Amino acid sequence: MLFQHEEQLGYKYTTDFTTGFHYVELPSGAYEKNRILEQNAIVFIIEGSCSFSFDQYKNNLFFAGDMLFFPKSAIVSGVVLEGMKMLYMTFDTPLGISDRLYIQQQWNVIRDITYTFTPLKMNYPIGILINSLVYLMKNGGENHAELHEIKHREVFVMLRMFYTKEEFAMFFYPIIGKNFNFKNFVLENYINCYNLKELIERSDMCANVFMRKFKTEFGMSGYQWILKQMCQRIQHKASEPGVTIKDIMCEVGIQSPTHFNRICKRYFNQTPKQLIDFCQNDLHKHQAPM
Repeated sequence: MLFQHEEQLGYKYTTDFTTGFHYVELPSGAYEKNRILEQNAIVFIIEGSCSFSFDQYKNNLFFAGDMLFFPKSAIVSGVVLEGMKMLYMTFDTPLGISDRLYIQQQWNVIRDITYTFTPLKMNYPIGILINSLVYLMKNGGENHAELHEIKHREVFVMLRMFYTKEEFAMFFYPIIGKNFNFKNFVLENYINCYNLKELIERSDMCANVFMRKFKTEFGMSGYQWILKQMCQRIQHKASEPGVTIKDIMCEVGIQSPTHFNRICKRYFNQTPKQLIDFCQNDLHKHQAPM
């Protein structure tokens, strides 16, 4: 589930397959707080509206007809603003070899664009496909692994057929790389590693080769990227109601309060307590209209 609600989730049709489609109907006020995604997800908003935050992209508004993409290991928060119906598709990697190759081929395209967390609009063919998927999920389709696999491939074929390379590249920007398998490995594993050294050891590469590939794929050193992810996780955790300094330290694997205080001072120019107060106030400010 991408959302939860204290009293009511509405109707839910879901599957535990590695690749699968999930249909939900959610009331206004349903929310998700700082979920770290274990798989990639494409969200199709059928009715209603919501606000999503994804890593550094805060409180973006989305409406019926929007398609969103979240990469695995993304930190996602959201709240339903107007009663919503949505279908989302989860997957580890695209099932089709041609789809994986097509994503990798967009490496040359993304070098000329600046990524923004903006939706694709569902066109007529995608709309027909999504409506049929909702019907299937409501009528027993959630239990058929083969159906999920077929429709997974159909979604990627439709995206390749009916959207430009630039639109496709902007949508899947977070997972596009010169070496798709390497980028997928990093996104899948870094969240469970406390430091860069551990991630390199999991890769079975020598440090020099790993660092060279990393710089090519992410445009910065492995150390800089890991640090950036850690700071984002600190900020997201600090926004959770009732969070303590110890909770945040456990989230990012820091054991020394002195070391954590130095990190907050250096990268946020605040003490840990000041950072929590700032993030809590910012959260309440954005939630006040709801």
